[in-house]
Amino acid sequence: MRAALLFVVLSVVALGCDEMPESVLIDQKYPCSSNADCAEGFVCAVVAGQVDAKLCQSACQRSSDCADPEQVCNHEGACVPWRSPVCQVIEGPYRDDNVVFIGSIGPTSIIGYDEDQLAVAMAVEQVNENGGLPNGAKLVMVGCDDGEDREQAEAAARHLVHTIGVPAIIGPSYSGIFMQVAEQVTVPAGVLLISPSATSPFITDLQDNGLAWRTVASDVVQSEALGVLASVLGCQKIAALVKKDAYGDGLLGGVSTVLSTMVDDRSFLPFTYPEAELDAERFVADAYAPGFQCVMLLGTAEAADLMLAWESRAAQQGESPRYILSEGGKVQALFDALASQPQIQSRVIGTDPALRNGSIFSAFSSRFVGQYQRQILAFGANAYDAAYVVVLAMCAVAQGEPLSGAAIAQAIGRLTSGELVELRPENYASARARLANGESIDIEGTSGSLAFDLATGDTRSGLIAWGVSGSGSEMKAEQVGVFVPAPLGLGSWLLN
Repeated sequence: MRAALLFVVLSVVALGCDEMPESVLIDQKYPCSSNADCAEGFVCAVVAGQVDAKLCQSACQRSSDCADPEQVCNHEGACVPWRSPVCQVIEGPYRDDNVVFIGSIGPTSIIGYDEDQLAVAMAVEQVNENGGLPNGAKLVMVGCDDGEDREQAEAAARHLVHTIGVPAIIGPSYSGIFMQVAEQVTVPAGVLLISPSATSPFITDLQDNGLAWRTVASDVVQSEALGVLASVLGCQKIAALVKKDAYGDGLLGGVSTVLSTMVDDRSFLPFTYPEAELDAERFVADAYAPGFQCVMLLGTAEAADLMLAWESRAAQQGESPRYILSEGGKVQALFDALASQPQIQSRVIGTDPALRNGSIFSAFSSRFVGQYQRQILAFGANAYDAAYVVVLAMCAVAQGEPLSGAAIAQAIGRLTSGELVELRPENYASARARLANGESIDIEGTSGSLAFDLATGDTRSGLIAWGVSGSGSEMKAEQVGVFVPAPLGLGSWLLN
């Protein structure tokens, strides 16, 4: 390799300084396997997340050493691009000398699904405005779009982990994508992954070395609540349209168990559809049959199209079924669908983890609306909480110890006991000081109590039922009931 480099250098000299390509002057991006393969002033580093295709990159100690303003100094002391084809958002002073990078992954290109990343960016901004980390380091978030695609999510995670070197990532949003990113990228690399909305029960038993966390409750309770809700609504014959992924499968398993005690096998019929490339009209044409009083939609944004397709066929039969949605379907696409078919609105009801924590949420929501001119629809509060969990855990890591994913995960235990601290920006500085001094605190999130199970990374929260009120652009989800789990047996609904 050194012979190849010498040949290139001699060739450049032969051209004369006036003819020397500027790209050679700035860097020498040659393939390498170690620093020994690179010329002086360069290091062998991962670029574009490709761990098996390292290149010689300009060496650095801080981002200001990098000639290209689009580059940052990564964990390997190499100047690398912070941007990638799927990671296009950055929040924080990324060219400052003392910064810590974190990542965010979610389906931001899907309408209504970018609020999680916006909430994380807002938390990062607040942390920096209030002094950053205990050593004065400022926080920088690199935001990536997974497009609801597992391979794209992996590419984003590899860029964040292997090119930039983040110790923690907020996201991904979907359970199946979260599990794949954890298993294929972050857990092997020792990076903490914390999702605001991955609810599959399968995540609890993930072999994650203590690195997979979430700020939303498992769907064990939600699946029970959905089954009981169908019974309370008087559904005698139920069709379930189920996304074939970890999220849908997890919900279906619990719902099936509950309904098996209430209706016979012929009265609850599940139909599964693929995770990608769904033709809603064709799928419903194959699944539809008259006589279903209730249609359960256990999926995500595509639930709106499935509802409209089913309604079209039901209307031809003179039927008006109830539509029961899990929280994954409560997105802008649903409100758009109801605006086009307002006769369905009163027949829609859904379940959701309790994502609003009184005055703490109200204060967060007001700031979010003021900053972004939009309402919180889904898991923005959970994403905001996840960002603060990561940051406060960083504050609890002993000074001088590397901010690794394992160290951050271990420090989350310091956030579950002690003096109660509400997650508000005005409380951050005092919480940081306590943690840096070796104390523990008990955090109360905007989305609810963050009572983590330190063995599994799960947290617990309540469950609500929601309906849809308003019309047109004023349409919104509103709480219409509360589910109360029982110590033994099935829980019960208190509906308005």
